[in-house]
Order: sequence, then structure tokens, then C-alpha cells
Amino acid sequence: MKPTFGLLIAVFMWFFLSLCCVFFEFMVWLWLALGLILLIITIIDVIALFTLKIPQMRRSVPHALSLGVPAKVEIIITTIKPAPSQVQIFDHHPPGFHVQGLPRRISFSASKQSREYRVSYGIKPVQRGNMEFALIDCLMRSPFGIWHRRVFCGHKNTVRVYPNFRAVSRYTLLAVAGKVEQLGIRKQQRRGQGSEFHQLREYIPGDSVRLIDWKITSKYHKLICRQYQEEQDQQIVFLLDCGFRMHTKDGELSHFDSALNALILLAYVALKQGDSIGLMTFGGQKRWLAPRRGISTLNHILNTVYDLDTSLSPSDIAGAIEDVIIHLRRRTLIILVTNIREEDTENLISTVQTAKKRHLILTASVQETVLKTSLATKIRTFSDSLKNSSIYTYLNVRAESTKRLKAAGALYFDEIPEKLPAALVNRYLDIKTKGLL
Repeated sequence: MKPTFGLLIAVFMWFFLSLCCVFFEFMVWLWLALGLILLIITIIDVIALFTLKIPQMRRSVPHALSLGVPAKVEIIITTIKPAPSQVQIFDHHPPGFHVQGLPRRISFSASKQSREYRVSYGIKPVQRGNMEFALIDCLMRSPFGIWHRRVFCGHKNTVRVYPNFRAVSRYTLLAVAGKVEQLGIRKQQRRGQGSEFHQLREYIPGDSVRLIDWKITSKYHKLICRQYQEEQDQQIVFLLDCGFRMHTKDGELSHFDSALNALILLAYVALKQGDSIGLMTFGGQKRWLAPRRGISTLNHILNTVYDLDTSLSPSDIAGAIEDVIIHLRRRTLIILVTNIREEDTENLISTVQTAKKRHLILTASVQETVLKTSLATKIRTFSDSLKNSSIYTYLNVRAESTKRLKAAGALYFDEIPEKLPAALVNRYLDIKTKGLL
């Protein structure tokens, strides 16, 4: 329980009046009378405050949230007479959330015996994992508005914050409308082409002559074409770096979070293509999810990675590739998502050359956005020029490593976090179209 600002003002005025009594003796009795009245009202208000019924509160929050995507939390309040005239709500949300709309002050109507009120506020998760909402913190105001009583209501709620799967929903909608290029994803397959025979169909003007099956055409006396599709039931395994390199942040999200968002989008696209998807992590918590087919696999992936975080451990990329190969019994596209440095080049080249006899390795390296942002800033001081010179040196070394990897036959690309999901999907579709796997 604590006094309101109104009580503090009244007490201050009463003490100020005591100073006037020094100069005007006749005001002593007035000062005593006012003090007694203030004391009586204060005591009565305290007693009345503890006779009020504590409102019943419950919190409605989604069980699953998406990283960086705004959501709404609703608090349902039921009052029973005698109810407080006003309450102020301070909800104890998880620390990894950005919140708008708190605290909330609600005034209750005295005309009804029981009434339900609903208030809501906005949240945006900026951290993944299991998050807990504590009890609802509530300040009840006394009838005369002199005191506030602090009470805790409702129950605790635990929610899961997943990687941003909103991109999957957007991809699905755009794919239905034939507008996936709005995500930066290029349409790869041309009509009737692919690597696996699908069916026979009648010739359509514009079809390539190479698609015509002349033997069937002579039998039915009309042009019949072979229709191909991308080969299905191929195996893809993500090799995800959880080491300290992926802890770098560009904006609200770390490189690791951006990598997870890209992984989820590509997993959905590959599962829709009929491929099997698996996952292994390294450089921190080690988790293994064996490749499996079906769109339900996406839920298994989400539940495997949602609470993962980066560690302070170094990342042994070559060792991770060797570890994942032990689990693979058939030719697999291994997608390595990390941040390649110059010191990794030699080991990665030798490992890739050894592994490519049985498997195909695609390396996606996350590039720091802040580097290009810094280069775009005007140079004003000598310190700025030194900074730019260091960045150019680093980028040149990185570009040289990229050339060496590609010259050695490694499938490799370097991309900023914002463009990583589309770039990863495009590389996967390129591999499928060219039949590299």
C-alpha cells in the first residue's frame, strides 16, 4: 500500500499551514482541526480500501509468437461489488519483449453488481525461446483516492517465441498468386522442363521441339510432349553455426536469427518440392534432426531450433561437416550457414573437396550490413578514414577467400542478413534446376 499524490499534497499543505501558526496564533485550532479531519479520512479510506473486492483478472496471450512480429495481449477483468473505482495495471511481460500500451488505467462503473472489462496492449518479441509472463501487477485506488493498494492477480503464462515463420505465410500467398519475385525469389522452372519424367501431354504452341516424343506422336497421329519435373525425394541437411560469430547484430536481429528465418523459409520450399529435410547444429548446443519428408517436418524443425542461441564457443566448420556426414547414408545437399573468415578457407576447401565425392555442399556466409553502411558515410575525420581503410582491407581479404573457394569448386555465396532468405531459396532452386544433386 502507498499514498497517492493527492495525499502527499494535502499533507504538504497541512505542514505549510503549521508555519502560518507561528505568526497567527488563532490558526492553531484550525490547523489541529484540519489535521484531525485529514487523519480520520485517511483511516476511513484505508479501512474502505481493504473491504473492496480484488478484481479477477486473466491474461489471453498466443501460445506461439514469431520473432520480430507484433502481437496483442488481452487482459480480461471481472469486477464484483464492492469494487474499486479505478485500477492501474502493470503487466509483468518477459524482458525480451518490446511493449506498447502499458501501464493501463481503468475506471470501473458502480452501476452494476458484476461487469467484465477488456484491455489490450501490444508486444513485439526480440528474443526467442520459452518466455514467461508473471502475475498481473495491479494498483487499486481507495474510494477517496488517498491510497493505492498493490495486488497480484491472474496466473503465469508461458509462451514460445519461434523464428519468424511469417515469411512462410507470405511466400505461400505470393506463390498462389504467382508473384514470388516480390520476395526476391526468381522463377526457375520453365514449362515442361526438369530432370525427372512426369507425364505425357499434348503439344502446346511454344513448347520446345526437344520435348516431343516422336514415337508416341506417330502412334496417335498428333504431337505429344514429354513433361518433366524437378526430381523429388532428394535429401537436404542444414548445418547451422551456433558459435560466437553468429552473435553479431544488424538492427534488432542477430545474424543467427536471420539465418534461422532463412532456414525456415527454405525448409518450407524444399518440403513442398517433395524433398527430405534434416538439421544439425554446431559451435554451441549440438542438435540433430534426421531428414524426413512431409510438411509436418516444418513443425519438428521449429520445435528443435526455437530456443537455440549463440554461444561463446569457436566454430569448427570442418569438424562439423565430418560429423554430419557420419549420419548420412545417401547423397545429400548439405547447406552450411555460417560467417566464413579468412582462417577457415584452407580447411573448408580441403573438407569440401573430400566430401563432394558423395555429397554436395552449399555454403551461405552471412555478411555484416554495418560494413557497407559505414562505407556509405562521409569521411569527416582522420579516424573515419582509418576506419574506412580497415573495412576495405577486410572486404578485400574476404573477396579473395570467396574467389579461392569458388575456384576450388565450392558452392558458395556471401549475403547480408536482409537478403539471405531469398538468396538461399534461389541457390537451392538453381541446384534443383541444373540437376547438380
